[in-house]
Amino acid sequence: MKRTRHTQDLSRRDFLKCTLLGGAGLAVPLILPGRVLGLDGAVAPSERIVFAGIGLGPRGQYDLSVMLPEKDVQFVAICDVQRSRRAEVKRMADNHYGNKDCAMYRDFRELLARRDIDTVLIATGDHWHALGSLLAAKAGKDIYSEKPCGLTIAEIQALADGVHRYGRVYQAGTQRRSRGRNAIGTFGSDRLPGGPTTAIMCREAGADTTTSRRRATSRTGAPTRWTFASGPTRATTPCRLNTKPRPIRSSPAMRMA
Repeated sequence: MKRTRHTQDLSRRDFLKCTLLGGAGLAVPLILPGRVLGLDGAVAPSERIVFAGIGLGPRGQYDLSVMLPEKDVQFVAICDVQRSRRAEVKRMADNHYGNKDCAMYRDFRELLARRDIDTVLIATGDHWHALGSLLAAKAGKDIYSEKPCGLTIAEIQALADGVHRYGRVYQAGTQRRSRGRNAIGTFGSDRLPGGPTTAIMCREAGADTTTSRRRATSRTGAPTRWTFASGPTRATTPCRLNTKPRPIRSSPAMRMA
């Protein structure tokens, strides 16, 4: 390589002087805030659980309000087909963290594609719980899902198989079975007035999808992606709510199922 005038004029003394100055600069200590290292009660960013929400209506927003104060979690994104709900959840998260970082999505598949998200809170309509959870597990996310786990036994079996196959952590919000007095044990014992349960009263109910669609449109000011929100459910004609109770005889096996 041809030597330039600059390299010719650089003496050995000048070279050593520049080297020493550079080394002194590298020796300056790097000062980091304690929270980055997890000191003073803070959780290091590398130890935080990054999570997002899918379909957070009133119940889901309550779940989120309980999770946000936890120091080891960071809520980063919300997906909902209703614009008003997306905006409300973003407002909750941004107000809590004091920034504007919470991202919003209309399609949960875009949210699941984010590799920085560790887990998801699913509080959609019941018909999306099993499929949404299964797709989240396939995307490498852990899941907290509102009850029910699914609409059918077959759905729940497929979900359980998928969670094990993908090696994920899954929890469903069945607090009445895991917190306080066990509901099934209570109904099957003599702790209730009148003794053990001998019959269960239930009712049949149907959803007026026409009314729901109209309300969703009027609240948000823009049509909801109704077909996408309906998901895997079959299209049905609207029906009126039937509140007439029907007694169903239960056996000990049913009470303990």
